[in-house]
Amino acid sequence: MKINPKSKIELFKIFSSLESSEFDENDIKNILIHFRSIFNDQNLIWEFASFVAHKESRNRGIFHERMNVNYLKLKHIHASENKITFDPFIIDENIFEFLLIGSVKNLTEKILLEKTKLSRKESLNIIKNSYTKKDSKYVLTKLNNLNSIISIAETAIGTLEASDIFNIDMLTSQFEYCLKKTSSLINYNFNTKKFIKENKYDLIFCLMCMIHSHTFRLYDGVECSCELGLLRDQIQINSEPTWSLKVNAKVTISYKDPKKELHFVWAMMSLNNKVDDFIPDLQSLKNTDSYFFQPNVFALRDLNNRIILSSQ
Repeated sequence: MKINPKSKIELFKIFSSLESSEFDENDIKNILIHFRSIFNDQNLIWEFASFVAHKESRNRGIFHERMNVNYLKLKHIHASENKITFDPFIIDENIFEFLLIGSVKNLTEKILLEKTKLSRKESLNIIKNSYTKKDSKYVLTKLNNLNSIISIAETAIGTLEASDIFNIDMLTSQFEYCLKKTSSLINYNFNTKKFIKENKYDLIFCLMCMIHSHTFRLYDGVECSCELGLLRDQIQINSEPTWSLKVNAKVTISYKDPKKELHFVWAMMSLNNKVDDFIPDLQSLKNTDSYFFQPNVFALRDLNNRIILSSQ
């Protein structure tokens, strides 16, 4: 792939900041913009960049699918106490694709095997081969598979796993690949492995700050917001509290009766390393179990070249 001269100059400046460990959130945001044009839809970093760039207008991709799956599962579990609430004979396409298929695709295979004796591939084949799409509905055409479908659905839909939407190890690995490939394309002698080894958590912190305060639309038009915050860990070190940095997705479903208002929250990204370095006034939160930041904060460098959370 040929990179135009202007983009090459921009990338040289970004790589220089990365190499000297002087980068901040803006540099990571800018290199993601370039990654989107270089890698098209080939990897998770492209997906992450598109997720951040499009916000409300983007309604597809692996991360949006996972968001919709979590949202529908939480709604389902709240309403049903783990029993399927939809008619298995005729299923709305969103329920079929996100709640049923999506839940099976995103569930740990070991859980499926333990509860249904079926692998993920077998489960998906049974579901897909049992239904025929007619307009915006999926109609069950193989009635002999009904019991298996109900078993698969109740297992996949009724199981909530404590896993983040964005896995930081996978993102780091993909980011490393993109850096290596891009530096080669522009003939910049960049030590990718050294950069990742020395700056992994600073990089993840920038990515977390990038999605903080973002809002976007789920499949049914409901608004979902991303919120960066701190959560006190159960373990203490030398009687001092330890913290995890989190980005959560939050959805509020409102009704005419305020008492019926629903709040759903699930994890998007988590970081347990260097939290004390990133949050300068962490000691002021000693008596707090959790704290969420205002929208106007960024990952910036201070006068000592440390990357910190700042509103400046």
